[in-house]
Amino acid sequence: MDTLEHYVISDVVREDYLASYAGSRFAESMRYVQSYPTELEALRAVLPEIDTPVLIINGARDTVVPPVNAEYLHERLPCSELHLVDARHFVWEDAADEYAALVTAWWAGGFKTCRKHSATATASS
Repeated sequence: MDTLEHYVISDVVREDYLASYAGSRFAESMRYVQSYPTELEALRAVLPEIDTPVLIINGARDTVVPPVNAEYLHERLPCSELHLVDARHFVWEDAADEYAALVTAWWAGGFKTCRKHSATATASS
């Protein structure tokens, strides 16, 4: 939650985040995230076979799940669209308007014309 730059988190939301990481869940989730570089490599052969359109949104300055992970997926998925938004980890909150616009456009039909497309750092700070 320390990576939030623009969104002011309410007490209710903060409590929900904290509850979701109770006990050892936070440590487990961090181990999982930190294993992405090796785990993604294990998917190398299968990713090109996935023909489902995929919208990839990542914070351009995310240090929890760095953009290199999103780029790896985008390079290997045949029908993906990548947006690196000018935000850190909580893109859906810190750049909520842009995140919502990207998802809305995707569901409104953007997925139908999916082709390799990449956009970087598109949100204003």
